[in-house]
Amino acid sequence: MPKVATHVDALAVLTALATQPVDTGADDVDRRILDAAGRLLVDVGLEDLEVDQVAELAGVGRSTIYRRFDGRNALLAATVAHEARRLLAALADAVAGIDDPEEQLVVAFSTGLRVARATGLAERVRDEPLLLRLITVDGGPVLAAASSQLAGYARALDPTVDERESQATAELLVRLAISLVLTPQTALDLDDGCEDTVRRHLAPLLRRR
Repeated sequence: MPKVATHVDALAVLTALATQPVDTGADDVDRRILDAAGRLLVDVGLEDLEVDQVAELAGVGRSTIYRRFDGRNALLAATVAHEARRLLAALADAVAGIDDPEEQLVVAFSTGLRVARATGLAERVRDEPLLLRLITVDGGPVLAAASSQLAGYARALDPTVDERESQATAELLVRLAISLVLTPQTALDLDDGCEDTVRRHLAPLLRRR
């Protein structure tokens, strides 16, 4: 039987994100499968990620995966969503205990860049056409969802700002984050001085002038 063409639909990823929250969405077997698939995603990429590899690494049968996920592409979408949830969980941990919305933005933005670099996810996205397309050409749904979440920070900083303005500012920040991931060469200090860079140059964007 010929291999089904690899395709990851942005709406399928968002659906998986919405239906499987970080703490309650997946049972232990699902987590083992998605953790295994996530590791393989970074190691081999979407195109070369095979169900048999995931099954072996997760310690489950191939049939178990197909009972839980409606085909290979559904597994890939769930895997991308799972990695996104892990990133969101890392951001939530990073800002826990920080009351100031501006400082939350600084820490969350900096943490996101660091996690993407440290896990190899940024490099994989740059090298993987399907992932690259998911956040660029086909990235409308993902961009909208991320922008809506970030717009909440803008409204927390200034409750009088209207929704359209906060949404526009949030979208600019999300697009900037994507650019920094995809084009890492920069004159900005995104290593030891990452928080200071974000605090000086990005956080002011969320303040109403």
